Amino acid sequence: KQAAGLPARTVGVDSQHVTFSTQRPRLLLCAQTNYALDEAVERVASHGFFRRRSHGGGWEVPSIVRLGAPEALSHAIQRFSLDAKCAALARDPYSGGGGGGKDAMRLSLIRSADVVGCTLSGAGLRVLDEADLVFDAIVVDEASQATEPQLLVVLNRLAKGGTLVLVGDHKQLPPCCLSPRAAAAGTSRSALERFCALGVPVRLLSIQYRMHPHISAVPSLRFYGGVLRHGVSGQ
Repeated sequence: KQAAGLPARTVGVDSQHVTFSTQRPRLLLCAQTNYALDEAVERVASHGFFRRRSHGGGWEVPSIVRLGAPEALSHAIQRFSLDAKCAALARDPYSGGGGGGKDAMRLSLIRSADVVGCTLSGAGLRVLDEADLVFDAIVVDEASQATEPQLLVVLNRLAKGGTLVLVGDHKQLPPCCLSPRAAAAGTSRSALERFCALGVPVRLLSIQYRMHPHISAVPSLRFYGGVLRHGVSGQ
């Protein structure tokens, strides 16, 4: 993944070197906002995620289920929504209507998905409790905007020995904390920022694509030690 703008910092693992020795992993993809989550789901659907174990290589598109209210999802992501998949399964004459009713269909679809997408708060949905799932890996986008209590909701879904990947930039937007009392208690600081301060290894995505090089030189020197490279020309 390349940074689309100022660089992101990935904490926990270099995702290009994640390998699983047994079966395909079950992945939970999260973000603070529906917009960011839909963007991440679209990228996974467009470019694939799992490396094919063959001489040809390439990236394989996983089966994806997006949790959340349909009206909160972008139009491009509707086809991955749990409700849309349930409706399609119910219309399929060869599926037998999914068997066991709508609740059984929902649980079956979630359990069979390679990737489940939800917001941070959505990770606490009852349907995930009912599915009785834990995930081999969890990827959290916009991690710099996630408070530590929000991240704890997500961590409850991580399998023992699983992998957590935080993607974000603590030098940009912090968590939104409207309560001065809560901020004083530390909730205005993200787990990503805390990990970086503790020296947890990070991978800096150092290519920026949004700014003229003369403009990006300012944040590069001020925040990133002058290491930003440019994916755009000066013209």
